Amino acid sequence: MRAALSPDPSGPGGDTARIDTPRYRTALLRTGQRTGGMDFRNALAGLPCPVLVMAGDQDPVSPVAFSETLAASLPPDRVRFERFAECGHGVFGDAPDQAFAVLRDFIQAV
Repeated sequence: MRAALSPDPSGPGGDTARIDTPRYRTALLRTGQRTGGMDFRNALAGLPCPVLVMAGDQDPVSPVAFSETLAASLPPDRVRFERFAECGHGVFGDAPDQAFAVLRDFIQAV
């Protein structure tokens, strides 16, 4: 499954992007949300603290494209993005050694 960013005409000027996959739309509809209804990317740019974004490339809940967009919305000098191959939503369960090594490294660097 490959997620795609697509324009959301409900956003200001129609330039807001959203993740658009069948699984994502289905998950949002199950929770009563509307696709593209939660977009905090503008607020992320002002985050003052370091952020570690960890994403499994097989995540059925939050597609990796969503995590990539999240990381791209954060200040580049404060974000570290780690993509985990062959991992789902729980990278610590799927690749514990790698996930904990990344987390330890991130904490030590902060």
